[in-house]
Amino acid sequence: MTPQGGNLKKLLVIFVSFLGCDVPAKELPKETVRTSGLWESCATTNDCNAPARCYEQICSLPVNDLRLSVRLEEGRLALQKKDFVVAREALSWVSTNDSQDTPRLPQANCILSKAELLSKEYEKAARAAVKCLHYLPRGSADAKMGASVLAVLQSKGLDLDAIKSRSATSYLTKKAKEIPLTAFVEVTDYSGSKQDKLTEKIDAVSSQFAKCEQACGGKACSVAYKVKAKFSRGAYEEDDGYRPQIIGEQQDGPPAAGACFRPILETTLKDRSLRHRWSGTVKLGFRPQS
Repeated sequence: MTPQGGNLKKLLVIFVSFLGCDVPAKELPKETVRTSGLWESCATTNDCNAPARCYEQICSLPVNDLRLSVRLEEGRLALQKKDFVVAREALSWVSTNDSQDTPRLPQANCILSKAELLSKEYEKAARAAVKCLHYLPRGSADAKMGASVLAVLQSKGLDLDAIKSRSATSYLTKKAKEIPLTAFVEVTDYSGSKQDKLTEKIDAVSSQFAKCEQACGGKACSVAYKVKAKFSRGAYEEDDGYRPQIIGEQQDGPPAAGACFRPILETTLKDRSLRHRWSGTVKLGFRPQS
């Protein structure tokens, strides 16, 4: 065999043995790591575990249309306008899911809890706030709203042990704290002199307000009246002068409370020390004792 033939044979042996060896494969690019679960924070959808998608920086259930975002914003705006009926209807739809217990958008529960609280639906407010805090990451703006609602509900009988469970029968199991009320008088938009005299005279009869507490339902409430002193002539010249009187109906507050407070104010306005030229708005009522 020629030297060239021997070398060729060696090359063939090496080539065949090479084919039988394991060759390290070229390292493939790693798949994007997804670290956020459902209802956890995110920057983009790539941060969420499938099938969740990033919506308002929260990994949410995927949606096929814009109804959720539209209804969520509808609820936000209605709450700002204090239209609680519209807010609760829109947010209730967004905060629930027909097929399972998980919410469509957990943010809606946070806003819904505020709407329910302002509507004095305290049990519903607690339930929405608990769902809000269960699904949303702590420290987010919406989660803070839910936490603030629960803080307010502590005076309404909130059971701090019950809120640990998302499926508790009731969250308001404790007796609500009784917050004592105190009578108050405020005079605003005053024009004229001797305002302190008016406040002094009404304060002097504030002990009569107690009978109006029942008309307020035992809760904080107030009524306001526009008062103006008008010049009138009496039977005798010395009786001529300004006499204050209530102008129109009460401006706010329950009608039953107004029917109770009005006679007290009318009697007070007959005091001779108030017979001078003045006008203003007088508010009377009860507020929580500080």
